[in-house]
Amino acid sequence: MLIEKDNTVSVWMGNLTEAQLAEYVIDEDIETDGPLNKFASDMGEYYYDSELLGGNLLAAPVPTAELLRPLAYAETYSDAVVTAADKLGIKAANCVVTLLRQELQIEEWPTDSPLTFIGSFELQKLS
Repeated sequence: MLIEKDNTVSVWMGNLTEAQLAEYVIDEDIETDGPLNKFASDMGEYYYDSELLGGNLLAAPVPTAELLRPLAYAETYSDAVVTAADKLGIKAANCVVTLLRQELQIEEWPTDSPLTFIGSFELQKLS
């Protein structure tokens, strides 16, 4: 379940093609009464505010910190994401997806998802 929470970002990573990313996260199913797309479904939601969606997609995997670098506010949460991704065995990826101002509370992320849920992180104040 997504909980609106200021100063928070939820982060997912994986290795996807542009077509896979579009099909999973970007494309919206407006023809049915079901979830917005598979990404929303995996979160246990019918909808998420796509204006809060961010991300980066590269041609080849790069280290986590490098993948995060161009994202909004990344300098405030990058270290925490790198640490959490390392614990999950992820050292590099070519795709990161973020939802700003959203905390995902879920018992278990689906194992068949093309993205791995890294976690929800507090945006830290810059010194």
